[in-house]
Amino acid sequence: KMRITLKDSTTVLPANETPRHCLWISNLDFVAIRAHTPSVYFYRPDGSHNFFDIKLMKESLSRALVPFYPIAGRLRHGEGGRPEVDCNGCGALFVEAVAEG
Repeated sequence: KMRITLKDSTTVLPANETPRHCLWISNLDFVAIRAHTPSVYFYRPDGSHNFFDIKLMKESLSRALVPFYPIAGRLRHGEGGRPEVDCNGCGALFVEAVAEG
């Protein structure tokens, strides 16, 4: 049995200011089920002293959110109910956890 321990959950903001606008969801997305797809990544330690340096990982995510700024936005329904991404720079969820077993 695997035991997961949640250590921290924070929102990481883009390192710099990002464009503020809305992006429509593509018409192809209308034929798919609208659901959030959670992602979990597992990494084996490689022996380096800073392999799981959380500060470094958050800083890297913060820098990545600048060119990929829609990821730091929020899904909403725009005028007429059409789904869109509000590119508002509110950040991305970063969850730190430990798995044992």
